[in-house]
Amino acid sequence: MTTKDLNNLKHYCVLPFNSVSISANGEIRHCCNGGHGLTDTFFVQDVDVNGLINNPFIHDIRESFLKDERHPKCSRCWEMEDMGVMSFREVANRHKNYNINTTGVRTFKKELNFEDIEYIDLTLGNKCNLACRMCTPTSSSLLAKQQKDMGIWQGDVDIDHSDTDKEKILELFRKAVNLKNIYMLGGEPLINPMHFEILDLLIETGQSKNIEIFFNTNLQVNKISSYYDRWEKFARVRIQASIDGSGDCYEYIRYPGKWDKLYKNYKELSKIIDDKKFFFSVSPVLQNINAHNMFDLVNEMRYTNGRETGFFFIPISGPNQLNLVPKRVLERAMNNMYKLPNTQAIPRTDILRQLSAAHKKEINVDELKHFFNITKGYDKFRKQNLFEMAPHFEELADEYGIEKW
Repeated sequence: MTTKDLNNLKHYCVLPFNSVSISANGEIRHCCNGGHGLTDTFFVQDVDVNGLINNPFIHDIRESFLKDERHPKCSRCWEMEDMGVMSFREVANRHKNYNINTTGVRTFKKELNFEDIEYIDLTLGNKCNLACRMCTPTSSSLLAKQQKDMGIWQGDVDIDHSDTDKEKILELFRKAVNLKNIYMLGGEPLINPMHFEILDLLIETGQSKNIEIFFNTNLQVNKISSYYDRWEKFARVRIQASIDGSGDCYEYIRYPGKWDKLYKNYKELSKIIDDKKFFFSVSPVLQNINAHNMFDLVNEMRYTNGRETGFFFIPISGPNQLNLVPKRVLERAMNNMYKLPNTQAIPRTDILRQLSAAHKKEINVDELKHFFNITKGYDKFRKQNLFEMAPHFEELADEYGIEKW
């Protein structure tokens, strides 16, 4: 196959060819959206530092892309693209401002060198101060603790990289001399000590001046301004806030988060946002329990320091399926979204496609009962109530003979 043919690959993704992705439990992935519990994967503890960038699992992924195949372990992106929604793969390939593919030149090597690594995405652990309804215990220590107390989780409450694994990961950062971008996830990365270790290492080595840091945060931290001194040492800082609703809807989903605290941090943070060095965006997980509130959230945070806030609407995975809501709620959500401009910052088309697909999908009774059962368990434990937060769910409970609480 010629270089011209390779450049015309339809299913190519840059991430396996210039990045490293490591989960909270040390799993070496092809990207942070590849899913959990994948078969035939390797762990940090199983390899040396070179094994972080070259191992049979990632070689298989690279070979698949070079054959222009849709690898089954990338199903989340394929599903988004089939829906007409921009996928994580397309974001990585097309948006040079993410610094994921800074040169615009595709890499086609099966075996990488450390100099090839431009991007590292790292889940620091599951240390988190929130227990969000659509989250998992492996991504939130607080949710893990609550689920253990509820008797529905038997795994570890605290997931963290061992000292040995952490040293390998830090060595990867040292060796990746052409590193341009770091994406840190949690848990909540801003309360994880490893977040500071990585930043301090890169500041000390002088790499920071060439690196963009990008992280998801729930903004439920104390004194957001205390992070600014370190951030200033980096080329750019992209802050993506995980916010799934406003007001009561937010507090219901992101328990025990407080909307007032989040909004206070948001207003404080907005003072430094300039779209030159400091950038801000919001990434809501679109689900049945916030479909009615999404328009309000967009309006609430539409502008940050006079600049249009970027939104990236993430499809739900788990019991809170978007179609498990009265059709009229989805219709109203779509009508509201048509009031918004379709811009690069607010991809109205993406959210409308998700809402439309959910509207067309029939309700599966077993899925609906599972949603209500899970929700009831959380409500009783947290002293919350779905029907008070979103009364329209009473319609579904009545229609399908589900007992309300």
